[in-house]
Amino acid sequence: MGFLIKPLRYFFAFAVPLLLMATAIWKYYQPELLWLEMVFAILLASMVGFYTNFIAIKMLFRPSYPTVFGRQGLIPKKQVELAERLGDGINEHFFNAQEIRQHLDQNQLLQKGSDRLKVFLDDSLKDPKIQKKLRLGLSQQIENHTDDIHQFLANIADKNLPKLIAENTDLTQVAQALSKYLEGQIDSGDINLEEVVDKFTEIAAENIPALARWLHDQFDEHNESQGVFKRNFVSFLKWSNDIDEDSLRDQLFHLISTIEFRNAVYEFTERMALSLGDYFQTEQGMVQLNTLSEQLNGYLVDKAQEEGIPYLIRWLQNWLEEPEAWETLEHYLSKVIDWLTSELDRYIHSERFNQDMENGLNRLLVHFNIQAMVSKKVAQLNTENLEKLVLSATREHLTAIEVLGGVLGAFAGIALFSVPTFLVILAIALLLLGIEWLLGRQRASE
Repeated sequence: MGFLIKPLRYFFAFAVPLLLMATAIWKYYQPELLWLEMVFAILLASMVGFYTNFIAIKMLFRPSYPTVFGRQGLIPKKQVELAERLGDGINEHFFNAQEIRQHLDQNQLLQKGSDRLKVFLDDSLKDPKIQKKLRLGLSQQIENHTDDIHQFLANIADKNLPKLIAENTDLTQVAQALSKYLEGQIDSGDINLEEVVDKFTEIAAENIPALARWLHDQFDEHNESQGVFKRNFVSFLKWSNDIDEDSLRDQLFHLISTIEFRNAVYEFTERMALSLGDYFQTEQGMVQLNTLSEQLNGYLVDKAQEEGIPYLIRWLQNWLEEPEAWETLEHYLSKVIDWLTSELDRYIHSERFNQDMENGLNRLLVHFNIQAMVSKKVAQLNTENLEKLVLSATREHLTAIEVLGGVLGAFAGIALFSVPTFLVILAIALLLLGIEWLLGRQRASE
């Protein structure tokens, strides 16, 4: 029946008053006609009903400002209070965290957003323009932040390299392996003890003159500290046997040139090499080995900072300029995207996300203060704009109310002359309303 509302409004607004005027004139000249009296009463009651509702609706908005007698439209007069109530209602029923979250869940908006994000990122990796921008961007970022990257990697090396070595190094196993290694090297001849003996003999020969001088001085110093008789006796023996610095030097040179000396040095070196691994397995040796390990760790960290990290940065910059670099980048970026989206999906379906979402929405709504925003905007609206806003949403319903006033007025006019007819029409109307109510309840339950 919506299509009849507008024609009926024009009928009650213009046709009924004109018909009433024509009927009144006719009735004035022919007052004896009873049916004309009935038509006049029905038209009058219909016009009164229509214009009563018409004026009542107009009084919602007009006058816009208080008149001399204090009259003012209901909505302009209560605009501030209406704005507050409207703000409260919108904030309570339309903008609360639970309903927003429920809306997101029911429509799977977050899941759809996550899926679209993954598709977008995957497609972006296949775009040559994006590939070029990513490579140039990475290279430029490395160039601009070389010092920061160096410091970052240096901190990682300083904190984690010693720990990594310690976690993957068993000093006991190192000592055992060292012992086996030395033994194997000696047995296989990779460690040439003859060369060690030759080197030792060479070093000893270079230092014999100084050693002979030191021995001679020590002998004289010790002899001078003795008593007179003993000192003179020793001096006589020294003179008689021609013992001086040169003779000591000659004796030492003769000593290191003998085969016995070389054999003794060879056996000593072999025992030292073989016992070195066993030494490191002792408590004292483990302490020494641990000290050496710490020194080695420090050395490796320093080398990593001084040479390894700069080399790594240069290598990375050069690698990014190579055409085949993108295949590797795309592979790892795809894995990162898959991991991020899977983590995002897992988080979206977790209870923690529901709590975080609700808390976040509550904070967001408190920050925006929807109630205050709506109240302020509605309160500041011009009365004409406010009227247009309300009428744009309710014009059809308000027009139906005006038409209903005209129809009910016509029924009231009929009741003045024929109560049975009025009751029949009323019964039909109530029956139609009852049917509509029942059908409405059934649809609502479905």
